[in-house]
Amino acid sequence: MVTSTTLFTFLILILTTIVFVNADTSEADVTAILISNTQFCIFLPPAPGEYISDSEKTALAFCTPGTPTSVRDLPDGFIISANFGGDSSTYVQITGKMNPDAYQLHHDDDGGQYDSAGSPPNASCAGYEHFVNLVEPNNGNYCIRCCHYKSDCPTNKSTEGCEKVIPGPPY
Repeated sequence: MVTSTTLFTFLILILTTIVFVNADTSEADVTAILISNTQFCIFLPPAPGEYISDSEKTALAFCTPGTPTSVRDLPDGFIISANFGGDSSTYVQITGKMNPDAYQLHHDDDGGQYDSAGSPPNASCAGYEHFVNLVEPNNGNYCIRCCHYKSDCPTNKSTEGCEKVIPGPPY
């Protein structure tokens, strides 16, 4: 028979574990910044070699070196091209090509989407209410858009890919 003291102790242990696990991720760990084609962040799995879709709840922000308030740099050689666009009164975006090998991403990975709808939890884009970020190792595309209005950041089209979700200069 389980006593109320045993149940209470068990619940405290569970809550302590939840708080401890969540304490490992700071706000900066899950905040993207888009300033220019040389200063920006995208979300990636926390460890090299993970599949994008498997990390939608655990991804972290990785930034180009020198991006203000960044916590971790993108791997050397990861970004091949970066095209900055948009208008800060509505949205800003980066579209480009990446080298999946620089972070040991799998060439058979169709990719996935990170967004302000909760993937990863509490993720955001500095100065904007919404964001959508796709990473597609199989074709080397990545894209991120930060928006003031939800309608400019479609989070319901993840299977359509960067070219349709976030149209922009050459992929």
